[in-house]
Amino acid sequence: YDVCTDTDDAAAIYAGRSLLPRGNVIRYNYFHEVGHYKNKTSNYGSHAIYLDDGYSSADVVGNVCENIANYGVFVGGGRDNVIFNNVVINSGGGVFCDARYSGLGRESDMRYEGLMQAENMWRNDIWKEAFPELYNIDLDTTGTPSGNVFENNVTYNSGSNNIYAE
Repeated sequence: YDVCTDTDDAAAIYAGRSLLPRGNVIRYNYFHEVGHYKNKTSNYGSHAIYLDDGYSSADVVGNVCENIANYGVFVGGGRDNVIFNNVVINSGGGVFCDARYSGLGRESDMRYEGLMQAENMWRNDIWKEAFPELYNIDLDTTGTPSGNVFENNVTYNSGSNNIYAE
């Protein structure tokens, strides 16, 4: 609580800039009094949980987000995230997901270069067995937030949910 009050484009829990992470869990937390509301000098605001720029394969389950300046859960273009049974109360928004760089082509997607640099690591038999969704990823559509699940999230006295539909 009481974090991100003098910053922008931030969160109590923040991770981003890669499609490679797998299996992280953010579960049963109580976030409150996070951030400041957007104003003329703020571009993005602050959130409780922020999976930024393609962060993928996180389970965000059973969290309570209260009095959050912007969204309780903000997914910036990631894949294979499960956002389930979260409650957002008295906040700027509930749950958000967009399509980062979708349709711009992989040359415009900053994550593409990172994937290619690490390809020898994640395109092998060990990763294929453990993470088939990553092994088989279509590199031409890295900006599309496919495989995300948003279920049973509740928003009360807060701004809207905004989920990009594939």
